[in-house]
Amino acid sequence: MYDDLPFDGLNLLYEDLRELLVSKNDNYLLQLVNQRINSFTISGHSFIRLTEDSLHAGIPKTGFYEILYPGRSQVLKKTYKIIIEEPSVYENTVIRHIEESQNYYIKIGNSYKRVKSNGELVELMHDHQKEIQKFIKKNKLNFRKNRQNVLVQVAGYYDQIAK
Repeated sequence: MYDDLPFDGLNLLYEDLRELLVSKNDNYLLQLVNQRINSFTISGHSFIRLTEDSLHAGIPKTGFYEILYPGRSQVLKKTYKIIIEEPSVYENTVIRHIEESQNYYIKIGNSYKRVKSNGELVELMHDHQKEIQKFIKKNKLNFRKNRQNVLVQVAGYYDQIAK
């Protein structure tokens, strides 16, 4: 979605270090204007652009967030990449590498909450805390080993029981 209009069939490239979306044609590459992009999908991964404002309380930074679960308790992933420069043993050279981290957010009510642990996840869903704990235990979900899967499954379950 670009300026709230759908554009299907575009070949897109997403460079997540600088958060650039590029349309790729046979003869050229065209960088799209981030402020005009509402959402996009690449290889089955859907992204939405959220702004740091009162409409998106809890969103720490304007940018693209991957939608892991699109339900009422929406689950989002934000990937951060930074370039680290270290001096090399060779004279006047620098070694660069990219460090990557992910933050996960769940939409509860009208705001997004960052989830860093299993305890925080259960606490966010305080109105059904016992049911969520039983669900996690019954399905042997391990937050440390597979955060993304746990968040998606728990959010889906929460949406079912919190009607």
